[in-house]
Amino acid sequence: MTIGARIRKTREASKMNQEALAFAIGVCQGTICNIESDRSKVDFDTILRICKALNCDIKVFVCENNEDTMQQSKAKKERKEPPFNPVCLDMEQLLTPVYVLIEKQNTQNGIIQKLLEQNAKLIELLQVKI
Repeated sequence: MTIGARIRKTREASKMNQEALAFAIGVCQGTICNIESDRSKVDFDTILRICKALNCDIKVFVCENNEDTMQQSKAKKERKEPPFNPVCLDMEQLLTPVYVLIEKQNTQNGIIQKLLEQNAKLIELLQVKI
């Protein structure tokens, strides 16, 4: 089944028409029609917006065997899981990107420091010759 056919099937299962989906993701109805009929390729950003509008998992559209995934997505929708809460993540997960940036900054600072030292040595050599 193509991505367009999967989008149509999921949209229809969500009881949404093409016009409503188009409005929800900020495109015209013709764009949805072209995507569903595979006349237009759909980019990743649009797929994500469609997933959000249809309240489904992206696996519904990109996995080959997605019947189970569609049912899981529907069950998840019915469970109404609590929204993402970053407080639940441990501090190491949250701070890892910060550590990486600090390490890069320290490396750059070290390079700058070496260049400044070399500059100072060159200035000393030039002053001695003058």
